[in-house]
Amino acid sequence: MRTSLAEHKRAFRKTANASSSSEIRESASSKAPYRQARKSGVLTLPAKGLTTFPDEALHLMDFLQPDEKGWECVDLIKVDLSHNDIAAIPTDIQGLSGLLSFKMCQNKLVDVPVELFSLTSLAYLDLSKYECPLSIE
Repeated sequence: MRTSLAEHKRAFRKTANASSSSEIRESASSKAPYRQARKSGVLTLPAKGLTTFPDEALHLMDFLQPDEKGWECVDLIKVDLSHNDIAAIPTDIQGLSGLLSFKMCQNKLVDVPVELFSLTSLAYLDLSKYECPLSIE
């Protein structure tokens, strides 16, 4: 039984459309927490398998979607990146000056930058399950 060229093309288009629509859904769902954070000031990404601190968390305004307006966005006040595999908190964390709550328990932190302690509004900090160094320099 021979398959016509037209049938091959139809099958290819169907497969291509299915994979591209799933990629679009996956891409949109990965952007959803940041979109919500720009509206609410709360970024929640626990147990997402993150290995690095997300740059989007530090620079939300730089990742606006075409349908979002900068003047409608709010600053982050709460960040939850717990239960991931993040090894470092970037020094740019000091840019989140309005941060009230920061939760990064059960990550693979090897160091805590001094810039974290410049966040004077920070009222809640959870770095539990972090193995502190034996000495502080």
